[in-house]
Amino acid sequence: MTAFREGLNEAGFAEGRNSIEVCVTDYAQETDDPASLAGEACTPAPVYVDNSCDVAQARDAADVRFAFGGGDRERSTVRYGKRARVVGTLKDAADEPIEGATVCISSRDRLGGAEEIDVEELETNRRGRAKVRLPKGASRTVKLTYWADEERVEMRTVDLNVRARPKLTVLSRRKLSDGGRARFRVELPGPYRGKRRVAVQALAPAGWLDFPGCVGKTNAKGVFTCSYRFREQTGSVKYQFRALAPRQPGYPYLQGRSRSERLVVRD
Repeated sequence: MTAFREGLNEAGFAEGRNSIEVCVTDYAQETDDPASLAGEACTPAPVYVDNSCDVAQARDAADVRFAFGGGDRERSTVRYGKRARVVGTLKDAADEPIEGATVCISSRDRLGGAEEIDVEELETNRRGRAKVRLPKGASRTVKLTYWADEERVEMRTVDLNVRARPKLTVLSRRKLSDGGRARFRVELPGPYRGKRRVAVQALAPAGWLDFPGCVGKTNAKGVFTCSYRFREQTGSVKYQFRALAPRQPGYPYLQGRSRSERLVVRD
């Protein structure tokens, strides 16, 4: 991907990702139609416009690295509500850290049409590092941008995966008699929580199984409710339930589950 700073906006380009079509024509090929070009071939090319990050005033970096924590991991997975830390490291040709270099951190949720969001602009410390604790949110691509000068830019990306964290609430009493009805409420935290598939599952000898009548989609507020009537119960049975939010299109989270809840049914 080619990156530019100023100038392209005047030609109709927007800040962030753009696309152009590059065409090559072979005029040696003839065609009966004067309006057509038989030897023309076109291909799309991505163009990135970035005016949000200042040009670094420190000496040029020969080595630019970007990873999670203090290691070299380019991919990390966290639970919903947890904040990951990313670290950019700049060194010169002599492998010495560069202090005072400007870098910018931005992110884009892993969802079609999501906009890139500026997280922070900061300078590297004496160890050549720039550390940022990312805000809570969905799975996303995180990017470091470093402009060595007006024409040279370095970009590095890492991937943050976030596990969904549905919340299961038992709305009925925790102890029911045979013929009693259990009611459940599943809630997904935002964003992107409306119209998402969820399931209430019960623990069986074969493992966790979807509970009858308790598989469906959340409403616009990320809530799904269901109920089940226990019939022909023999003895006292202890049930264990959980809510599951599977990985699915349009929902930028990994599969996640709630804490388990217990329910006792007596004959």
